[in-house]
Amino acid sequence: MKKKSLLRRISMMLVVALVVTSFPTYVFGYANTEDATQPVVASEETPVTSIETESSIKYDPNYKGTIQIEGELLSKRGEFEKHFVQSDGSVLAVSYPQQVHYKDVEGQWQDVDSRLVLKDKD
Repeated sequence: MKKKSLLRRISMMLVVALVVTSFPTYVFGYANTEDATQPVVASEETPVTSIETESSIKYDPNYKGTIQIEGELLSKRGEFEKHFVQSDGSVLAVSYPQQVHYKDVEGQWQDVDSRLVLKDKD
């Protein structure tokens, strides 16, 4: 009887562990819920500027305003990722499932143009 009880307890612990590990880790990534509700804003009206190096970035942990994207950090570009400097000075890394940059003949990362263009049948 004790053996069945022990197996049942171990089974329940394994089920709980499986359920907990099935959650995405970013769900638990917010230390401050106020910051989690702040939107990150980038729009067509305010285009993202290019920032060459990290030396001009100054992080402000006490920043209280709406966090906005100030520009893209070009030195951190990769084939599948972009890095953005935010208004509080932090850097936001974004990884894409498809290629967003390609290397030109000079070895510099350039944006992939993924716009669709309508052409005449002529």
